[in-house]
Amino acid sequence: SDIQFHEYLDYFAEDENTTVAIVYIEGLQEGRQFIEALRRVALRKPVVIYKSGRTSAGMSSAKSHTGALAGDYAVHEGVLRQAGAVLVRRSDQVLSIAEAMSLLQPLRSRRIAVLADGGGHATIAADLLTEHGLSLASLSADTQKRLAQILPPAAAVANPIDVAGGTDARPALFADCARILIEDDAVDGLLIAGLYGGYGVRFSESLTPDEVETSDRIAALHREFGKPVMVYSLYANLRGELLPAPLTRIRQGGVPVYGSLEVAVGCLAALAEYGEIRRRPVREIGQRAGRVTAFDDILKTCRREGRSVVLEHEARQALAAAGLRLPPAHLARDADAAVAAFEALGRVAVAMKVVSRDIIHKSDAGGVALNVASAGRAREAFASIIAAGEKSVPGARIAGVLVTPMAAKG
Repeated sequence: SDIQFHEYLDYFAEDENTTVAIVYIEGLQEGRQFIEALRRVALRKPVVIYKSGRTSAGMSSAKSHTGALAGDYAVHEGVLRQAGAVLVRRSDQVLSIAEAMSLLQPLRSRRIAVLADGGGHATIAADLLTEHGLSLASLSADTQKRLAQILPPAAAVANPIDVAGGTDARPALFADCARILIEDDAVDGLLIAGLYGGYGVRFSESLTPDEVETSDRIAALHREFGKPVMVYSLYANLRGELLPAPLTRIRQGGVPVYGSLEVAVGCLAALAEYGEIRRRPVREIGQRAGRVTAFDDILKTCRREGRSVVLEHEARQALAAAGLRLPPAHLARDADAAVAAFEALGRVAVAMKVVSRDIIHKSDAGGVALNVASAGRAREAFASIIAAGEKSVPGARIAGVLVTPMAAKG
């Protein structure tokens, strides 16, 4: 196709009918343009990305059917997240997360209140929230007191909340509790978990009108307070006429409803991540600065020498040229230079590491010496490192030994 990924992104950013962009990626031919477009678009709309090729088998598949080079997943993940993408690792969560992000505001932080009609639902939700990097909001004493006043004595009013049967005959208590929780400044989002929406099915059809009205009241809360509200219900997987009316009603009111607690919590985590993206200083996700010349020079050297490895001292030079502050380091090409480097660093304890395109795992090759604390020891360590490298990898092309100060303990 003549249309590239970054051009699609820019188009969807301007499309008034698009609230969330979903992108499936195997590999990128115009990576720099895509990242620049992603930085721009993420400031305006969520961009949900599913990146395949996480394994060697997936990378081979991508190459065989499209010719795409999937590349290292960890590198892609880091770059895409920095540029403002919300990455999804489960394909069955892509649409659910996009739906939640199209309906709800981003979370202000990661503090969630759980309102459940069973201890099991509450406990599972607590585990999942923690595993997804979210936290249970610490409710104020006033909030807990207000909850205790309307719920049965057996109810748990410290987050997660277990209504302990209090809603079995009075589903409207869900809305009463939800308002109390949403009004707490320590709560950024609300997860309702359990049988909600199915009380007319489980207990009595006479409860359905009460649940429908309750759905209207809960849906109004997220619009009033701007805090995300999400529902996990055991009845959400029913379809067509079997889907309880209260769940249809609350979804029509803009509250996502899911039949999987894992999916619901994954959606909350995505809302938290996008909230953090939106709160970053603009300079972090704004237009990328031009690439420094030192970086291009190093790549040219690598190509000229036919190597795919950037040596440590070269990487340090490029990072320093880009403005990063790094501890001082000296590349010693002989023993006298190693001693001079030790002296130049203030005669503090140093680390010494072999620099070679052929010796990647330095420690395994005996190419590292730590806590070198004297000029004589620096001279000995240089000789030892070179000898060990040549023995471990015969014919290794050794550029020298990098001398750097030891990091402080702690």
